[in-house]
Amino acid sequence: MKKVCTYTLALVAAFVLSECKPLKNAQTSSKGDLVQKKFKTEIPFERASQLIKINVGLNSSKEKHDFIFDTGAGTTVVSKKLADLLGLKKISDITVKDALGNASQQDIVNIDSLDINGHKFYNINAVVVEFGKYSPVNCLGTDGIIGANVLSKCNWTVDYQRKILTATDTDLVFHQPSVSLPFNSAVPHIDIQIGGATIKDVIVDLGSNESVTLPSSVLDQTPGLKISNMAYRKIDGMAEGLNGTHMDTVWMYSSDNIKLGSQIYSHISVSQSRNYLAKVGADFWDKNLIGLDYKNHKLLVSKNSDEPQKNYLKGYGFKVANRDGKYIISLLVDNSPAADAGLKIGDEVLELNNQPVATLFSDYCEGLSWQTGHMDEETQLTVKMLKNNKEYLKLKNADYRPATK
Repeated sequence: MKKVCTYTLALVAAFVLSECKPLKNAQTSSKGDLVQKKFKTEIPFERASQLIKINVGLNSSKEKHDFIFDTGAGTTVVSKKLADLLGLKKISDITVKDALGNASQQDIVNIDSLDINGHKFYNINAVVVEFGKYSPVNCLGTDGIIGANVLSKCNWTVDYQRKILTATDTDLVFHQPSVSLPFNSAVPHIDIQIGGATIKDVIVDLGSNESVTLPSSVLDQTPGLKISNMAYRKIDGMAEGLNGTHMDTVWMYSSDNIKLGSQIYSHISVSQSRNYLAKVGADFWDKNLIGLDYKNHKLLVSKNSDEPQKNYLKGYGFKVANRDGKYIISLLVDNSPAADAGLKIGDEVLELNNQPVATLFSDYCEGLSWQTGHMDEETQLTVKMLKNNKEYLKLKNADYRPATK
């Protein structure tokens, strides 16, 4: 499948849930019950910005709703629009900190039943979220996120090649060569090796469309860790968490020595930032068959393909975001064609390839899709800026040059 999104989606990875303020005798957000026994249910899924999207029924409603399957989310999430539509009542509120470090106060509601392809979960508490007007999350066409308080009630196999999830209450066994990695919490954390150094407590995050991300503290605290000889830097104002976007400085690498148990992976994109959590996202996992055995607290991984990842270190080196009708440069890579031409974060773009950006895209989501799916396939791009007397700049698609760290 074509990689259609290079903006960061780290929606609800590893919720930090604190300051739960119950109304009457409300339960916490970890609640969720499963009644069926001895079952095995196959669930087809679609890919949305590399993430897994499934149909879910809530309560007695006959209508199905699209939810993201997110192993990195500590709890299930419903959009405010869906919560209002179904008349879900607030039972509590809670402070939620997303994967980018942004915190906000959110309501908790209770869902009587949640149906995934005929497989039902009962008495589910969920966090209600209203995503911002210009949030990339709105472009996924989803109504919520399935998190650990549902996922941990059974075992799951994730088959990216067949686009099938399998839910079961039996122990998972892979017959093809695989590795088994232990984890101890509802949000799976595992140990991985990068360049011979062991990184502990890395989140298995199918709700992130990135590959491997690390906080800057890991590099400082891990003796002998060497990701790559070359580093690249970008200023990213398009990274999206549960509570909104966040301007961040990100260092990018390509690693040829990442190990999960005995399995070795090469040409893997690794990103590092002060605000990141240590996690492995869908851009890495979709080359594997994955088993999430919550019953026995182990992750089974079977390598499907040696297909290299997309080269994220090549292109024009910028992205624009719609801010109140103006298209503003919100992501910029150092030593890229865009940076070399003098483009800066905050500059307003008027035209791309001689077409006004105001009419080039029918809506905000089409603008994101074009930039992340088609723009970097062009060999040359003409950009007209508001500054510099509205001159036209001709950019050539090229490899980025390493930055000095």
